[in-house]
Amino acid sequence: MTDNNPLVSIVTPVLNGIVYLEHSIQSVLNQSYPRIEHIFVDGGSTDGTLEVLADYQSKHPERIRFISGSDQGVGEAVNKGLKMSRGEILSWLDSDDVYDKDTVMTVIDFSKKSRRPVLCSADAIL
Repeated sequence: MTDNNPLVSIVTPVLNGIVYLEHSIQSVLNQSYPRIEHIFVDGGSTDGTLEVLADYQSKHPERIRFISGSDQGVGEAVNKGLKMSRGEILSWLDSDDVYDKDTVMTVIDFSKKSRRPVLCSADAIL
């Protein structure tokens, strides 16, 4: 796979999501498609979420970024993350959801075949 493959940006809104957060992060890091940035938009967690995100960001600075601050809910958080994204293909994944190993590759294949812009979530490819 070459670098001319599109960058995929995955936005994950999170607030006090430490219980499932690492499962979600690992499901993205373990994708069969490597050109992924994972952006977390934290709403002001107090449960250790920020420490987990900082640890993963330090280990994977080219793949994981996060911001933290108050927002008006999931919609605003996703929009903040999408504005930060650099990818050609955009996705969002809730902090308590996971992707199968080949989810992103499936989206890439669909995008190449359909030649249309793609926005996907954990529940659908649009």
